[in-house]
Amino acid sequence: RTWAPPSWPCHALRSMGLQPPPPTAMNKDKKVAPTFAARIQQDTFDEAVRENMEDLDMEEEEAVQDAIAQFEAQGIDLSNVLKAAPSAERDAHPVVRGCALLEAATREGEDTVRELSFGKGAAQSTMKLNFKTMATSQDTRDLEAALAAMRGACTEAGEPGRQALALLGAREGMDLLPSACLACLHHGALPEVLRTLASAMADVENRDRVGVRGLLAIQACLVERATDAEVQAAALAAAAAAMVGHEANRECLHDKCAITSSAAAALDTHSGDDSVVLAACAVLRALTLQDDARKQINKGFDRARSAVEAGVLPLLVAQVGRDDTGTEAEAGSSSARRTAALLLTLSRIACSNKTCEQLAPAASI
Repeated sequence: RTWAPPSWPCHALRSMGLQPPPPTAMNKDKKVAPTFAARIQQDTFDEAVRENMEDLDMEEEEAVQDAIAQFEAQGIDLSNVLKAAPSAERDAHPVVRGCALLEAATREGEDTVRELSFGKGAAQSTMKLNFKTMATSQDTRDLEAALAAMRGACTEAGEPGRQALALLGAREGMDLLPSACLACLHHGALPEVLRTLASAMADVENRDRVGVRGLLAIQACLVERATDAEVQAAALAAAAAAMVGHEANRECLHDKCAITSSAAAALDTHSGDDSVVLAACAVLRALTLQDDARKQINKGFDRARSAVEAGVLPLLVAQVGRDDTGTEAEAGSSSARRTAALLLTLSRIACSNKTCEQLAPAASI
């Protein structure tokens, strides 16, 4: 049941964004699911281009276009390959270069083994992670620049951005980025790695690829760098991105990684940092989504209740009334953005009478 003032019908509250939709066919969360298509590796495409040039005496451009036409006629999705002949210019693509530097960075350094516990009570388990730790003195300026360029390519609008995301997944980027998070766990490059990981998960197939190890890597960053606001904001944003359209990732982050407690701790520790507040709100909202087309059963209501039990309500309400520093224009813009995110978050987790009763004394209604 949901609480509503007697004079306000539920449909009015819903239209105002104050009440989450019920977990029925009326749910307004957009359903997301990966698409399935036949694909080939880069080597296969390169071989087809080479055969066109050597066996059919085609020019390079003609050979590339013919290979594209032949594969597309067979229903092959070429979004994960670079549609050009092998060359130094092609290999300079931001995703290709970024993945190469990530691979090099995760192969160097000291061997480290870390055991991370997840789950609660009788269901608690331990996962052993093996990775290379990067020396804190290691110069990572080239790596950070390459990651920024990769992130720019992945966030580009239209087909170039979609191709960059598919290419990153095909180049094992969703294994390399979590490994880099662990390698940079106590290094200044960690925020950039996390931001790139969050951008990479704009693609639903990349969210499939991140896996339990990748989600635990994000949680390790939250735990190990709890006092670093920049890392907290980046890691929470990555966690939120992993949960969009993916119920399995939500279950893993909530049940195994205790992401709700991490979000509450970040709100408490970094209450004056807008980037952390916005990222924590994104995590809390993502936990309640009902947007995975592959799942018939969703636990958004239970996770909303769990967030309340973790103590996020007073933290969120306190943020609504927080005063900003800086110029009047800057403070107004920051306050408006933060307040909008906070109200949206409260509307997602205030889904029971008990929650609304806790909100009422705080004058938040």
